[in-house]
Amino acid sequence: MTTNMLNLPSFKILDMKESEYDYRFLVETILPPPSYCPKCGTVANLYKHGKK
Repeated sequence: MTTNMLNLPSFKILDMKESEYDYRFLVETILPPPSYCPKCGTVANLYKHGKK
């Protein structure tokens, strides 16, 4: 298990790769998915804003 080198409490580090110039982390969130849209506040039908 990799320690949380990023010091981001909402993320769990699954894997880390180190190269000569950088680090690459594979992470997952440990928070549950939102029950409302954080952009518009709707609760009933979560709407996907933006491109992603």
